[in-house]
Amino acid sequence: MSLPVDLEKIALSLGITLIPYPLPSSICGFAYLGKSKFIIYNSNHPLTRQRFTIAHEIYHIEKHLMRERMIKKHRKVLEEEANRGAAKILLPYSDLLAHIKEAHWRYDLTSLAKKAIVSPITLVKRLDETKLLKVSLYKISLKGSSPCISKLYGDSVPLPNPALLREGANGKEFFFRSNGHLFRFSRYGENTLLYAYVI
Repeated sequence: MSLPVDLEKIALSLGITLIPYPLPSSICGFAYLGKSKFIIYNSNHPLTRQRFTIAHEIYHIEKHLMRERMIKKHRKVLEEEANRGAAKILLPYSDLLAHIKEAHWRYDLTSLAKKAIVSPITLVKRLDETKLLKVSLYKISLKGSSPCISKLYGDSVPLPNPALLREGANGKEFFFRSNGHLFRFSRYGENTLLYAYVI
């Protein structure tokens, strides 16, 4: 199992030079294709974002910029294709399948996302696309006396009561089974961030 994917090795094999640069926060990066191939990516962004940007631009270079017939597609379509392509590069099907077969990874997606150096939402979308695992993903943060909850991806599922959410938000990672769903509460990043995976 070869997660995390070595993006520098992939870029080198394709003749692409990777250039980190402190771009404005609103810019993730861009690709240049001329006599040479470059990807400039925002060195101020979190590592997961940097890696997604690199994979996204690799896909653009190989599938869009190198093929004139595809560049005529609408920009939004190209960006959506590059996002899916980036997830495929970062989470190859064979590696993902090998990990998901093991209960340790299947029920601890936060650790798997950290191992692959991807965001939880990238992992969850890729699992859904490959049909390896259907997951809903929520972000929960503490604001005042009650948790602030937002669904990031998947079907809407009733979450457990606020007391359990607060217990998780205060640092405890745990499983909770309710109405046929398995909830996994797990931190990813900042102290007040908690992700609920609903499997």
